[in-house]
Amino acid sequence: MKREVARFDFKAFGQAIKAARKAKGISRNQLADKMNIAPRYIASIENSGQHPSLQIFYELVTLLDVSVDQFFFPNKETDIHAPSGCVFRTRCPYATAACAEALPEWKEIAPGHKVACHLYD
Repeated sequence: MKREVARFDFKAFGQAIKAARKAKGISRNQLADKMNIAPRYIASIENSGQHPSLQIFYELVTLLDVSVDQFFFPNKETDIHAPSGCVFRTRCPYATAACAEALPEWKEIAPGHKVACHLYD
């Protein structure tokens, strides 16, 4: 019995790639030359939401500095609207009130071992 798998819609990714490419002043042909792929492949990703290979996906987001968080975690708050405090506090069994108030500082608790946790304050 096959399980149902939600298909990812790459149209938003294609639009983000197109916007980032234009913001950097790079033509589709220049980007294709840098990546050693056909300009038509980039056009299909940008305009039709074609599913890129993992390698092409990685190269595009790396070359154009596109954050993938918005695509993989669409319901996650952005850094602009993110609440203060430790990002792990909602799933940490040791979270305290301090965790909601401030981001913990890095501390060396043993030689070569650092943590960022209010538990070690």
